Amino acid sequence: MNRSNKLILLLTFVCVSLSFVVYKTSSKGMEVSCPEKYPFLNADLNCNEDPYKQTTILKDSTDSLVKKYLLRSEVDRISLFYRNLDNRQWFGINENDNFSPGSLLKLPLAMAYYKLSEIDPEIFDQEFQYNPQRTTENLYDFQQIKPLEKLESGKVYSIRELIRHMLQYSDNEAVPLLSGAIDKKFFDKVFVDLGVYFPKTGGIEQDFVSVKTYGAILRTLYLASYLNQEASNELLEVMSHSDFKSGIAAGVPSTIKVANKFGERIVTDASSGETAYSELHDCGLIYAPEPYILCVMTTGKDYEKLSNVIENISKSIYENR
Repeated sequence: MNRSNKLILLLTFVCVSLSFVVYKTSSKGMEVSCPEKYPFLNADLNCNEDPYKQTTILKDSTDSLVKKYLLRSEVDRISLFYRNLDNRQWFGINENDNFSPGSLLKLPLAMAYYKLSEIDPEIFDQEFQYNPQRTTENLYDFQQIKPLEKLESGKVYSIRELIRHMLQYSDNEAVPLLSGAIDKKFFDKVFVDLGVYFPKTGGIEQDFVSVKTYGAILRTLYLASYLNQEASNELLEVMSHSDFKSGIAAGVPSTIKVANKFGERIVTDASSGETAYSELHDCGLIYAPEPYILCVMTTGKDYEKLSNVIENISKSIYENR
């Protein structure tokens, strides 16, 4: 083979090699171009990574933890929902099971007022004097977790102050003042908008809210997709000062902000007067470097055990996500 033929052969090899590299680079480029592959979806989506790989591993580890608590009878019934707010990966365990929401309904009630303020900005200027008419028990008596700061008899509170008490301290006495001052049709519409449908028989002691539904409510606040940005941010800021430091918040480092709402309920046996079972729920936004939603609902015999179960699940998810 003469020198000229060798040169031609070498150039041919180089061209083929470069073509292969260009093809691979081009193919790789096409792989990462989600807007081209999915033109009708959010351009920020990463369509190359397996969207289920990470959550499958996280779900399996969490599921093992849940089964352990059920086997030990530390919890009788449990449901949870997790969603990473950056990459949109999620998983649920019994996520469609319904529970009695209890104080979890205080957040949609607050959201109803903020929704109303979009058409009536002066709504927050309304004031009410707190004058409990009861001579024996009040609504605080039905709370296992007592508010660190209670409403003062005879004191005047604005709507905004009552909402703060209701969310930050889960104040039961603020609820009738707020629920009685808003149009019921508007109130019901907001709840339906948020996916909360009251049973026809009424009452908050029935099972009608799931972790998946409540997780969706929290997501509307994070994305400011139902309330405007100012309202969504204000509500989450109030929730971040919740005096409930057990459950989800106890499972993450104290440097991580958590905007959460808990709900609790004790069911008493009518014949014996003893506690038949307790319910404890905690749902929140965890502002980790990759923020996520976690909602856990539980029922069981021992309130402290339920609190520990939620805390340990929160810790496990934070460490393994």
